[in-house]
Amino acid sequence: MMFENGVTATLQMNAFNQNSGRRVTLFGTYGMADMVDDKITLNIYGQPAELIDPAIQKMNEAYAHGGGDARMIDALYGMISGESPLTTSLEQSVESHLIGIRAEESRLEGGKLLLVHA
Repeated sequence: MMFENGVTATLQMNAFNQNSGRRVTLFGTYGMADMVDDKITLNIYGQPAELIDPAIQKMNEAYAHGGGDARMIDALYGMISGESPLTTSLEQSVESHLIGIRAEESRLEGGKLLLVHA
């Protein structure tokens, strides 16, 4: 996906790998961040890699999506009850879903370039 400010984002999913957990790798102009399970490695190009302690409770793998479902419901309850502030607006949430829908449509059409907004 290409954003108006020149940033390009891609998503790759692979079911056939050694680790059954999630791995998130972000690549940027000045470095990359790699998250496997609960360990984050920050790699600024030209500098030694740095292991970052996310200081969060390790996900309980007994729950769906590594505990993500339970945390999502906790966050939703906090927002509805007023105990926690809204972290995204309704517009931002809808936008992220539109991106996912258009990405799937593009995949089904062989990678065809599709606009999120016409």
